[in-house]
Amino acid sequence: MLEARALCYRHDPRQPLIEDVSLKIAPGQVLGLAGPSGCGKSTLAKLLAGYLRPLAGRVLLDGAAPDRPGPSPVQYLSQSPLQAMNPRWRVGRIIAEGAPPPGALAASLGVEPDWARRYPHELSGGQLQRVALLRALAVKPRFLIADEISAPLDTVAQAALWHVLLDLAQRSGIGILAISHDEALLSRIAPRRIGFAGRMAAMG
Repeated sequence: MLEARALCYRHDPRQPLIEDVSLKIAPGQVLGLAGPSGCGKSTLAKLLAGYLRPLAGRVLLDGAAPDRPGPSPVQYLSQSPLQAMNPRWRVGRIIAEGAPPPGALAASLGVEPDWARRYPHELSGGQLQRVALLRALAVKPRFLIADEISAPLDTVAQAALWHVLLDLAQRSGIGILAISHDEALLSRIAPRRIGFAGRMAAMG
């Protein structure tokens, strides 16, 4: 279980961006989080993944702090995968940074073998997102924080990507927090959805 308890965070000391937020994501669960741009969705995602430290509250994995050596069991993916890649490395090295992925997983995500010889700037945004997802899944995470990850993709590629992720959630028990401003997308992929604007609000 990945859990946030009463998280608070602010960039501006005078105005909290996230205030008293609590949620739980169970293994194999796909939880949708919707909200307008600038409401703090990405900040919440980074708190859950350990990229940011809350001013108050705690993030827990199975009831304990998830600070352990090795690859994180909570992987974060943003809508800008290029920012998480070394531009001087070839894609093959980037993919193998955490652990070599199985070939079947690469094929299911649409990652072509010849991409390994290229540099990140030689791939499109959608291709880079597939690479980032492959790298994250290669370390066999328990939870995936997916922050607008299918936004750069067209409708067909978006559907194919989520088909793979939903299948992984069901077969491997990976818990997924799917963050998007696209409520129609969330209604298709997430049985349970919540609205967010610095605080939690019931949605569906």
